[in-house]
Amino acid sequence: MNENESHLLTNYQSLMQPHEKMVARWLTEEWNGTDKEIPKWLKNKVWNEFPYRNINDPNSLARLICLNLLENHKHEISLRENKI
Repeated sequence: MNENESHLLTNYQSLMQPHEKMVARWLTEEWNGTDKEIPKWLKNKVWNEFPYRNINDPNSLARLICLNLLENHKHEISLRENKI
């Protein structure tokens, strides 16, 4: 998960659906950034909401949630300026 994805997942949870918010909170508050799978308890809760996706990959889920945010709420979202 890159810096922009982390920013979106942290600051725009109010725009997410409940299952996306649950995954976003785990990704931003509990995930260590290196584990290759989401915990079994979370997988069991959101399995049906992410059909045909690689639900085991935290980075894939982060990108998917960010893409949904950008697709559905692009006028309500702003990214931080990138520092060079």
